[in-house]
Amino acid sequence: MMALLFGRSCARLARAATPPLLAVDRLAEGIPESSASRHSSSYRADAVILLLSLPVYRRSDVGTGFASFAEVARARARCYFLRFSGASRPERAAGLDRMGSIHEAAIEQGAALSEAAYFGVLTSSPEETLEQGRHSLGTRPDRWNEYTAIDGHSRCGFTRSAVAHFRLPASGAPSARIIEEARANFQASPPAWRESKWTDERAGQPPPTFLYALMRALQDPQQTTDSWYVYGERSYSLRMQKQQDRQQGLHFAERGLTLRPERIIQVRGRIREEGSARQTAFRLWIEDGSANVLPLRIEFQPRSYLRLSFEVDPKASPTPIEEDL
Repeated sequence: MMALLFGRSCARLARAATPPLLAVDRLAEGIPESSASRHSSSYRADAVILLLSLPVYRRSDVGTGFASFAEVARARARCYFLRFSGASRPERAAGLDRMGSIHEAAIEQGAALSEAAYFGVLTSSPEETLEQGRHSLGTRPDRWNEYTAIDGHSRCGFTRSAVAHFRLPASGAPSARIIEEARANFQASPPAWRESKWTDERAGQPPPTFLYALMRALQDPQQTTDSWYVYGERSYSLRMQKQQDRQQGLHFAERGLTLRPERIIQVRGRIREEGSARQTAFRLWIEDGSANVLPLRIEFQPRSYLRLSFEVDPKASPTPIEEDL
């Protein structure tokens, strides 16, 4: 335990001794953590294999997830720090070694977004079909995994982002080393920035980032919301529809996740890349009126043959790629 605490302290000191490189770090500089209102949730990941959109195989506890939300009031500004990370458990996921993480920082002035940034890391997974997915099962530990990292920044009418690619030996399980390597790549050889100017009717505001847009839509009292965000210099529309889901609320109550099942809201979301026909559907469940905006359950389909769900589980194993902003 002492070694772990010492290691974390050294990591924080090393970060403080070097200028912050990532946009998300620069936005967080000088903001006192002690004044933050914080919420966090740990998730258990379950998987369903689909054939022609029909479920043919289910397996629980194939991975873990972690989400956090922090809000800091500072003078006339509000600062938000949001993150979500997920990682497979290869021993439960037929050897698949996959991870994904996104961190965001957003600053509001007078309830309007003034600046935002994000940092994401994702395993580059080439499997598009069920057959390709089968070939990836049982990956040997002597193989390499490919990763993509992105550093993004948004301000009034302007966005920029940089993407780095790197590879690491497949260790048999995701770890914090992946995040460290992603940061090291940006420091050792900073990739070129791609920049965009937004000249339409949205040019007078900073383009929202993904988690920030999602948070604001979940907080909106309207039953249907339409918003947008920018990720990697691509613009996406985000539509969300809310309705009461007492049946799921009773399930959460049985598991001790809520005391008010009648307040559970199901949120159906759809993301569409603007200028493209590609769409992604997802579902979230939240407790209406709760100070904690983090979902109790998340469902989405990253591949045509795979549906994943993340449900709050206090007993879930810690996500090995958690990292402090």
